Amino acid sequence: MSRISPLPTWAVMCGAIRRLVEFKFSIGELVRLRHAGLVDEIVLSTWNGEIDAHGGLRASLLDLGIHIVECAPPANIGAWAIFGQHKNMLEALAICPADCFVFKHRTDKAFEMTWSFHDFLVNGPPRTAGAEQYGGFRHKVVCTRFSTTLPLYVADFSFLIYSRDLRQLLNFDGYFDNEVGGTALPETRWFAPPFIRASKFLDWWFRHVALIELSEALMAYAADGAREPLPDIIRDAVGLGIRLLDDNFVTTLSEDWSPNFDGRSLFTVPEPGFAGPMTQPGQRWTLMMTGNLLGNFIRGEHRQPLPNLDAIAEAARGEVQALCDRTVSQTDMDEVRRFSERWRPGAPFRSDAVHTAARASLADPEAATAALRIWADIGIGEAEFRLLRPGIESTAGGYGVPFALRHAAMGCPADDDLQSHRFKLLEAAANLQDLESALLLAEHYLDGQAPGDHLKAESYVELAADVARRFDPGSLERINILRERLRSP
Repeated sequence: MSRISPLPTWAVMCGAIRRLVEFKFSIGELVRLRHAGLVDEIVLSTWNGEIDAHGGLRASLLDLGIHIVECAPPANIGAWAIFGQHKNMLEALAICPADCFVFKHRTDKAFEMTWSFHDFLVNGPPRTAGAEQYGGFRHKVVCTRFSTTLPLYVADFSFLIYSRDLRQLLNFDGYFDNEVGGTALPETRWFAPPFIRASKFLDWWFRHVALIELSEALMAYAADGAREPLPDIIRDAVGLGIRLLDDNFVTTLSEDWSPNFDGRSLFTVPEPGFAGPMTQPGQRWTLMMTGNLLGNFIRGEHRQPLPNLDAIAEAARGEVQALCDRTVSQTDMDEVRRFSERWRPGAPFRSDAVHTAARASLADPEAATAALRIWADIGIGEAEFRLLRPGIESTAGGYGVPFALRHAAMGCPADDDLQSHRFKLLEAAANLQDLESALLLAEHYLDGQAPGDHLKAESYVELAADVARRFDPGSLERINILRERLRSP
């Protein structure tokens, strides 16, 4: 099949080289695409030192005609390394043509997806129909899957995008960290920003609703048969999300599905006996998530549609600008709370207490500490932690959520019931790169006798070392003492 894409296509592989075998598979697949005439050039954008850590790799890449771009990671790599991902891509774009299609690829976990993009590499991503007016793109983004219950959750391992549209997505602001928190998964952080900037309704929805928990509530509602109408606000939010997907994205599973748009196909449950991903060579590839934590994915094979969701289809067909500008009333908020509490008990609409604590930690660590101490007294659940983690990266001694978490942990009464809460708080702080929390945990597990304690101690020592190298080199001496203790019998 001859290629008819109107613009050149540059394949861009971004990130650290974590798994050399997968990296070589991925490079090999991109080279095959170039040999077949489906991509024009290949760029590897990675961190200084990544290539030379593997003997002979640089020479092999140059022999293959791979363009190499290397840089230092940003000082703040961001939650889920999102700012690092964006810097890698920005550096790569500097050598790509201003007008081209970019085939973005991870260094790992993506090689099986490569050939599912075949038809779109031949023809180029389709044009959108005026989507720019509400934050959208000039060409549809080709992806492998997306969620219909978690707004603008689009798989980011591998996607095909117009270069000028891609530049809209590369941002280093603090909106998600400071306002949205743990509901801002990396797949959402890639693709949601231009739409949030264009829609006050989406902005409100992202800042105030526990999106992952609501997605789970929607799946429970669908699995029960969706026998009653959705509240108007949820219908409008899900409908708007689906409409934005329809206007701006297309999956490798099928051609553009808008001519046959049917709300009843959007919520589905797995058929009995379905085992997992379909990765047969030569077939179109799709990743299915049997747990449905993030909702279902459109046009999924091995799925059964559920009835009575025509209202969502109607909302998705509606006037996009009107949905983008929708206002939210107290009645709407009450409806969201009731729906979420009914279908996903224990994970309600994002509570004022959670939102206030996360925001308070930015300016008032004492207020955050007090709020978190209350949580420690009543019990801490995983859902609350997801909301608590806005990904604020604090430097050594800086205030923020990690500081509040650590001080709340230290305020927990030292009795058996609350010890687990203390460690959950410390673990959350350590995972947000709080050096002192990582050191406290390392010391605790070094003194522990339970199976696995030594391994945990080793993990926290290395986490502390990583944070110290970037933010507080003076702490490395303390870390070296812990390493000596690890080596002691």
